[in-house]
Amino acid sequence: MLIKKRQGCKERKKARMAEATKEMGYEERRKYQKGLKKAKVDGIKRLEEASQSPTGPKIIIDLSYSDKMEMIEKKSLAAQISHTVAELRKHEKPFGLHVVNMQD
Repeated sequence: MLIKKRQGCKERKKARMAEATKEMGYEERRKYQKGLKKAKVDGIKRLEEASQSPTGPKIIIDLSYSDKMEMIEKKSLAAQISHTVAELRKHEKPFGLHVVNMQD
């Protein structure tokens, strides 16, 4: 089921990209795609810097209770953390994100 979900997500992403770039020429499309990739990399760098900074606001997620969670709850938590990281990458000055007490 997860594989089907990911395929559907990839197809929707591809369709959005095609819609956004349909009026562009080849060079414009490449430039647009490179800009998207650069924005993603820059967001990751900003998030890493914010997490390593001794000052500034932080978000701390404590997973010490994860051994008491069912598998479906763990999957949901992982998805929520993933969404949080994705949103933080978009911000110019993101909060530092720390995940602590992570078990197997």
